[in-house]
Amino acid sequence: MKIILCTFLLCITAYGVFSESRELHGIVGKSIEFTYAVKPSGGLIYSGEAIGDVTSGSFKTSHIEKYKGRVHWDSSTGYFSLSELRLNDSGVYNVQNDGQKSVSFSLTVWIPVSNTHVSITHNEYPCTVECTAERGTEATLSWYREGQKKPHRTHVRQVLHICICLCLWRAVHTPVR
Repeated sequence: MKIILCTFLLCITAYGVFSESRELHGIVGKSIEFTYAVKPSGGLIYSGEAIGDVTSGSFKTSHIEKYKGRVHWDSSTGYFSLSELRLNDSGVYNVQNDGQKSVSFSLTVWIPVSNTHVSITHNEYPCTVECTAERGTEATLSWYREGQKKPHRTHVRQVLHICICLCLWRAVHTPVR
């Protein structure tokens, strides 16, 4: 029992010493690079399955349909890359360099916000200023005035159309006598 416990603790310690984690952010349709060199042998692993393998400097991709033609390895840098990103590519990838530590990459794939537009509904006070955007992941619209955020703010996880309005009133100044 002591041998099993000691082996278990040794494995946990080794994992903590020989692995690290990095965050990656990508945009749908673009490419990302896993910046940990694999030379001469190693692999790119997602959910316990090798999706890219390098053996003695020779690269081979997996037969998983989801990654077909999208996993690449640059022999000069040793970096793996994933092209034509999709939302469902988000997750944890491990790059293993044989005989060295492995590095985990937590990938989040975003849809970029598009078609942003600001409009004013009246030329006189009170008027409404409206800001709209279409598509996007984790979209946030906020109003700023002279570098300070206004209390109006909208945040959504996944958006097809987002809108934030602000009603402005003209300040009336009375001269002091």
